[in-house]
Amino acid sequence: RVLLRNSILKDVVYVIDRSGSVTESNFNEAVNFIYMVTEYLTIGNDAIMVSIVTYSDSNRLEFAFNAYSTNTSLLAAINSLSGTVTTGSTHTGEALQYVQSNILQISNGARTGVDKVVVVLTDGASNGVIDPGTAADSLRSEGVEVFAVGIGTSHLNELQDIANDPASYHVMYVSEFIYLCGLIPALVPKLDSSLTATLLADCKTDPVTTTPWPTVTSSILSAETESKTGIIVGTVLASVVVIAVTIVVTIVVHKILVKRKRVHVRITFVPGIGFTTQEI
Repeated sequence: RVLLRNSILKDVVYVIDRSGSVTESNFNEAVNFIYMVTEYLTIGNDAIMVSIVTYSDSNRLEFAFNAYSTNTSLLAAINSLSGTVTTGSTHTGEALQYVQSNILQISNGARTGVDKVVVVLTDGASNGVIDPGTAADSLRSEGVEVFAVGIGTSHLNELQDIANDPASYHVMYVSEFIYLCGLIPALVPKLDSSLTATLLADCKTDPVTTTPWPTVTSSILSAETESKTGIIVGTVLASVVVIAVTIVVTIVVHKILVKRKRVHVRITFVPGIGFTTQEI
């Protein structure tokens, strides 16, 4: 692992799902992921400060921005979250509203004039009253950058609503918690662009989710393209049929006129109308 440390001012809030759908062992995997990401960051009053909120159908501040100002003390605090009891529903919208109202405040150690980042980590769709996308939009209205890290692929649309655009940059997901380590090289430089993180040697490759968010978007775009292509082809075929019928009718008319009147007929194609005949 290569650590390239440079100072950058940023307040980062990790918002971690501890609802009943997350087993305690999986929650520990989430904590370990946050630990390994934070290991790369430079922590301090003149660098990055971190606050952590865990949530289910209730929100809990684990520690404020100004609680720990060194890498060593912060990493120890993150590690102590292992063993947290998971229970309750998944109220992601309420958690994001709580972050905006209570965490990104001077009273919680947030600094003025410093970029704010929220990283949401959840394993399923929200079932609270507040829409997560609406709550995230409120954060964005205050200049907050929101990332969404998902476990499982059933709630990708919600992850996209939560995260900033483009989704290909701000949405990351894996099929199971044990594969979160594979996202470390992607998330670290997004929190500090001067850093480079390498994939851990013992990190297992996710057999299901091996590509980023655009996979879903691509399939949608592909379907739309096929639909539009079908419409175009159908229109062209219909035009060909109309032209063919017009030619046949015109030829028949021509033969009748020539046979009956023994006259010359000029056949002209008029765009949008078809073939016309004119006695000469």
